[in-house]
Amino acid sequence: MKVEKKKYPEGHFVGMYIALGVAVFTALGLYFGSTFEKSNYITIGPVIGVLFGVIVGRSIESKYKQEGRIRCLTDKEKNRKKILVLIGVLLLFLGFILFFSFLG
Repeated sequence: MKVEKKKYPEGHFVGMYIALGVAVFTALGLYFGSTFEKSNYITIGPVIGVLFGVIVGRSIESKYKQEGRIRCLTDKEKNRKKILVLIGVLLLFLGFILFFSFLG
């Protein structure tokens, strides 16, 4: 009996490991920043997390792509991704507007 291996959408592992990396390294940055009383660690944590996520996620995806276990995004997934990116950008602008309105 042939077992069908699960196929993952393109970008699945990159997104998953970016989220994991940002969460872990932000927590580590907060810990080390408060322990050593240096704010540099707090700001560098998410950057290292994104870098970690991209490197690990891309390597896993390339391995799975060679095995034929990565599929292209469907039209529905592409549209959902565009909408979510647009919502994220709008929320970012809203955050900037609110932040600078409270400063002034």
